[in-house]
Amino acid sequence: MPAPLHDLGALEAAGLMADGELTSLALVEHLLARIAQREPTLHALIAVHPQALEQARAADARRASGAPLSSLDGIPVIIKDNIEAVGLPGTVGSLALAGSPAGRDAGLVTRLRAAGMVILAAANLSEWANFRGKHSTSGWSGAGGLTDNPWRAGRSAGGSSSGSGAALAARYAPLAVGTETDGSITCPAALCGVVGIKPTVGTVPIDGVAPISASQDSPGPMGRSIADVEALLAVLTGSHDSGVPTAGGREGSGSDFAPPVRRYVLGAPAVWLTGDPETDGLFAHTLGLIRAAGIAVVAIGLPDKDDQVGADEITVLVHEMSDDLDAYLGSRPGSAVASVAEVVAFNTAHADAELAHYGQEYLEQAVASAGRAAPQ
Repeated sequence: MPAPLHDLGALEAAGLMADGELTSLALVEHLLARIAQREPTLHALIAVHPQALEQARAADARRASGAPLSSLDGIPVIIKDNIEAVGLPGTVGSLALAGSPAGRDAGLVTRLRAAGMVILAAANLSEWANFRGKHSTSGWSGAGGLTDNPWRAGRSAGGSSSGSGAALAARYAPLAVGTETDGSITCPAALCGVVGIKPTVGTVPIDGVAPISASQDSPGPMGRSIADVEALLAVLTGSHDSGVPTAGGREGSGSDFAPPVRRYVLGAPAVWLTGDPETDGLFAHTLGLIRAAGIAVVAIGLPDKDDQVGADEITVLVHEMSDDLDAYLGSRPGSAVASVAEVVAFNTAHADAELAHYGQEYLEQAVASAGRAAPQ
């Protein structure tokens, strides 16, 4: 059996489970021991699921009976703590929600459970998905502290899905789920050296996920290989398989994975180049690999980003957050705060813990914005 267990990818572990060479229980026990050893200094997690071992045992029983729910049955996954799951706190990183744990499963968690996956833990994040104040620190939350980068202590793990990225890099689990409005999956994936995708908005359900903007929010898969992330994306979108992988994992689970034959066209905007020779060289090399795989790459023009673009985006986000987060908090069972205004009031009353490092200007703007109904 390959060793150590924490280095196994999701599809590799699934193949070993299918062959009877590995159990979900053995994998989860190993990962929990690793978390206990590393987590006190990493702060990648908010909580470990109290029924993780029970979930693993149930997955093993299904495989033993010849009735796995999917090829990822028994594979552990970590979810960002702005996603509700029974047994996990769902704090969104805020102390305002720390005392009122999630009492329901988000739609995407229902899909993870339907595939038999083990909900292992809740990941730390930039509080309120990094849309609380103008000078936030990526990876910090009142509920979870500051997520460190596993590759080098004292360096940023990115945000807002900081814990999801750091947990993968620290080998806490083979898969994780993050959420992105604008860069919140791709940034920590880059800084933690893992893979992350923001799916097209609307392809993964957002019910039970604390929102910023319905027009931009999307939960998405994170992992340590493209093939693993593709497999998790299929579960999140509801298009996963219902069978068992072949011996050693699914075909194409290695670095030679090839996409199905379709007419792909990729646009490459020159304005995304950084001016750094190494970074731009890697970008050009990647485009070459994509072309070699038979995918058309076309140069496209985009306007340079200016200050007005950023200001316009903030306007959209604060107005949508006013409506969407109010609706979410008002409908969340047992929530200690029922509106954005109540969150602002809580933070003000607990400023030593919540506002010691930066403010809450965006929350305040959301309260004052009057939402989508505001005059143009």
